[in-house]
Amino acid sequence: MKQPILLSLVLAVIGLGIGYSLRSATHSGEKTGNAEGFADTESASSSGSRRETAHTSAVRRGLAQSQGREHWLEWIAGVENASLDDLPRLARMVDGNEGILQIIDFRWVELDPDHFYQTLLKESKFLTDRDGESTFPYDELAEFLFREWPKKHLEAAIAALSGHRKLLNQHTLRHQLANFALESDPRRGLALSKQWRIQFHGTNSEGFMKWARNDPRAAIEAIFSEDIGGTGTGNAIASVAKVWAEDDPETALVYSESLNGPLGSKLRDEMFDVWTKMDLKAASEWLSAQEDLKLQDALRPTVIKQWAKDDPQAALEWTKENLEGRYRADAVAELVRGVVTSDKKLAGDLVMQLEPGPGRDRAAKIVAVEWFTRSLNNSAKSHTNPEAIAWLKDLDDPKAQMAALGEISSRWAKDDPEGIKRFLETAEGTLGSARVIASIARRVFYNDREGTMNWAEGLGPDRSPQVSRAVFSSWVNNQPEMATDWFKELPRDDPRHAPILDEYFSVVNHLPEATAIERLRALPPEDRAQLREAGLPKAKVKRLLQAAGGK
Repeated sequence: MKQPILLSLVLAVIGLGIGYSLRSATHSGEKTGNAEGFADTESASSSGSRRETAHTSAVRRGLAQSQGREHWLEWIAGVENASLDDLPRLARMVDGNEGILQIIDFRWVELDPDHFYQTLLKESKFLTDRDGESTFPYDELAEFLFREWPKKHLEAAIAALSGHRKLLNQHTLRHQLANFALESDPRRGLALSKQWRIQFHGTNSEGFMKWARNDPRAAIEAIFSEDIGGTGTGNAIASVAKVWAEDDPETALVYSESLNGPLGSKLRDEMFDVWTKMDLKAASEWLSAQEDLKLQDALRPTVIKQWAKDDPQAALEWTKENLEGRYRADAVAELVRGVVTSDKKLAGDLVMQLEPGPGRDRAAKIVAVEWFTRSLNNSAKSHTNPEAIAWLKDLDDPKAQMAALGEISSRWAKDDPEGIKRFLETAEGTLGSARVIASIARRVFYNDREGTMNWAEGLGPDRSPQVSRAVFSSWVNNQPEMATDWFKELPRDDPRHAPILDEYFSVVNHLPEATAIERLRALPPEDRAQLREAGLPKAKVKRLLQAAGGK
């Protein structure tokens, strides 16, 4: 029995590329591993795995008296003849030598993986208590155990990571094990993804994708049965839909129509999208032959999206002549989506050709997100593309402009604050709603709320009161004393005074009564008296004013 074990350890060394290390050690006389003793930080620990044994003492002496190949062979013999209790002690002596550590890993998994796991549990607690100070190579050992143990006993490894006792980095180890299961047993891997709430990444798994190709119906049934939640189910469906549609799209679509609910629709939409990319003519003809008008309405936008990539103008004219209402809105949105990634200017021009309505609003959002986001991503100095701003200004439809601005305002304010400030100060900046502009202002000015209020004052009488109120709402909730002091200095004839006072009362109304009373006391008496006009319940107003010192 010993000869095969020794041989397997030597082969492991060679397989890990340590042959080169052996040659280097022979020439240099360099020793590997720690032959000097355990770390002082752990010598006083009560854990038995940190005390020398007769075997580890003998190994240490042998290492101290050898070099080159002999030094490595001392390690190999020491690991081969080690007991389970010796292995964690030897792991502490490795001192960063990955080759020797792998030999210990293989031996430990071969002898008793559960003992290996129990040792990691003890070390987890020790590392937590000692803030991570240890010579024990925990991360490397844990990663190795849950890479090798499942190859021999998958369910035992799963049970270990499913118990109530937790390892350090347990979530990472669960990811590793679930990915392994997807390769070897995809159905089990899906179940683990659901059980452990792990994001599904089946497209990276050859085992899962092979299963999907060989038996897509079984794969879909398993996905529906597990319903792993979040975006995971959608990712899994998309993975199967792609390979099934590439092989037999008509059969796949007929099957998808037999399924009910949003998951069935997701499968159908994904498969039809793949088919239109492969063969738009065949997919279009199949759809035209369907008697189910609802099916045609649902899938037609996908055809339009692919058609637009080849001839967007013809696709647009077709939607004008053949569709109306929400069906046209859906189709137009997909048409623009099909064009915008390759030609943002053309997509913007197509939006200009649309009549005002929901379709144009949606299309404007799509173009804005792509144009503004891409220009910011591709700009080292985070300056918004002037063409994008010019397009937004030229869009002669306030609703569409407002929809586009609302969609991209947060990102624009974050990455190009000066650019969006300049835009908002122009005539076109009036297109943003007070809510959107207030959100932008908070990002632009960060913690300078007083600066935000001063900037809002310059937006003009039409926007300044509403924007100021929205900004003040956030300010008074986060810094009530500072915001109140600022408000008390605001002249009563300032156009912002009344809307801000209304917002102050709105905030007060939702506070615990003791806090509300303190906030009211902070106001001048003439402002506090206006609470009677704030539309709050009369009994509550009377109670608050009496407690705050009003009448």
